[in-house]
Amino acid sequence: MRKNIYEMTPKHSYFTENFDIKIWGEEHGGMVCAVHHFAPGTDITPAFAGIGGWCPVPHWGYCFKGEMIMRYKDGTEEIVKAGDVFYLPKDHTMIIDKNAPVDCEIIEFSFAKDFAQGEADVAKTAKM
Repeated sequence: MRKNIYEMTPKHSYFTENFDIKIWGEEHGGMVCAVHHFAPGTDITPAFAGIGGWCPVPHWGYCFKGEMIMRYKDGTEEIVKAGDVFYLPKDHTMIIDKNAPVDCEIIEFSFAKDFAQGEADVAKTAKM
């Protein structure tokens, strides 16, 4: 199956309603394929406060543009930059530097069941 990434379905979720994030995505073969566009200054950390402080969903992906700071529960941090392929294990959060010269754009793949549960848990517990 083939589809242009911007022909995927625009997603409306807690994240797109409360952060400067645009998401397009669809489920295929038990996986969610989602393109994320983050504006400079985006910090999704507060969204996870009600579920232990960290994203519970592992993601695999590729960064097309910009960069993002990944922080992990074990205290480590790394920067994912344009051109990087990445794996984000569960228990992470993501920040885009407010002084970043460009937006960050990624495509990520996640198990559909985990992704849906994670989004539902965040929407149910998050306080903005």
